Amino acid sequence: MQRLALVPVLLARAGVPLVASWLAACDPVGSPERPGPEFGRVANVTIQDLGTLGGDFSQAVAVNVRGQVAGFSAVTAGSAGCGGGAPVCHAFVWAQGRLRDLGTLGGSFSQAIAINDAGQVAGNSTTRTGHSCPHGGVVDPGCHAFLWDGRTMRDLGTLGGDFSEATAITATGRVAGFSITASGAVVWLPGFGLVEVFRTAARDGGAEYWVTNDTGLDEVGRVVFAELAWSVEEYHRGLKQFTGVE
Repeated sequence: MQRLALVPVLLARAGVPLVASWLAACDPVGSPERPGPEFGRVANVTIQDLGTLGGDFSQAVAVNVRGQVAGFSAVTAGSAGCGGGAPVCHAFVWAQGRLRDLGTLGGSFSQAIAINDAGQVAGNSTTRTGHSCPHGGVVDPGCHAFLWDGRTMRDLGTLGGDFSEATAITATGRVAGFSITASGAVVWLPGFGLVEVFRTAARDGGAEYWVTNDTGLDEVGRVVFAELAWSVEEYHRGLKQFTGVE
């Protein structure tokens, strides 16, 4: 089976950027099981491969009116992508034919989320204690929102917990997002409703994050909730290990 190489592309008409996206470079002939790609004919549109930061995967997420593209890329050859585990992927900005590595906040992963017309980038990055910054608003300790001002990546910090996520940037460089406080936060989960995210002390001395639809828990209730959740998790693990039941 042929391996797919995902690369970001910039679609433009008469030199004006239209959209940043990505395409899979695969067998142009295809097969019944894996047909080749089909693209409609569009007049006067060019596609430009933006390359990678050294790996086999990169993805564009945003483009501004100046044609600058923001995204993220694997930085080591042979990597399968930028998801799961502890990926080594960095945010980038592409401008005037050059792909620039924005680095991280001390960890191995960063991703751009948005770019404004001034070239400022909002995104998320792991710190020295983090492992990944999942998509979809998943709370992952050690992931912080950042602002790249064209020269340096600035850690935007948190509201007291160990997690923050950038979701948008304004024309003046203000970044919107959300964060977990030291005691927790109540957030709206699309398609579900209000949930509370809170932190408790882990058995190994670290921190654990929990999510519940019971938004009225006090400190004692949170501890009881965490202990009960762990008991259920341990029961499921033991049941699966000794009986094979999923």
